[in-house]
Amino acid sequence: MIPYPVVFIVLGVFMLIVAYIILRRLPLIKAQLEHLKRLHDVSDLKANGIMIDVNLADCEIRDNSYQAIPEADAGTGFPEGIGDLEKYFEVIDALKNPVRDRKLAEIHQSILIFKTKYNNRNMRFISRVLTKDKATISFLLDNQKHTALYVDKTDPTRYFFDLDFLNK
Repeated sequence: MIPYPVVFIVLGVFMLIVAYIILRRLPLIKAQLEHLKRLHDVSDLKANGIMIDVNLADCEIRDNSYQAIPEADAGTGFPEGIGDLEKYFEVIDALKNPVRDRKLAEIHQSILIFKTKYNNRNMRFISRVLTKDKATISFLLDNQKHTALYVDKTDPTRYFFDLDFLNK
């Protein structure tokens, strides 16, 4: 027989709560670590890589635009559990009334492609996904004219397009 069963029950509930909190924060911690690793890689490429001056007029812009229903809990500030509950109710509503008017958000995604000869090889460098439409990017590129591309000396597949001017 357990001498103080209430103590064990309280400790068990406390341990469950702590485990729940830790497991809920784990994806956030992983994302922060990946972000820090990416920042370290970028600073390493800027310090030790080869800088290539890129004439932005030579870059090809490819874009993809589409419409999507925004997530129900985007920007609500509710904890994720409540957001999941909202998503569940939204699915039920959609099943009951499939022709309901839904507000669609316009999603723009673009990339820059820069082709050049590097170490006697034809290389194609692709930027990260940019969340602007093609016309806006073309305008910003026309204003900037040049940017830097940092390439690792030993591994040309490791590179970084310096496109910070697009965020201004």
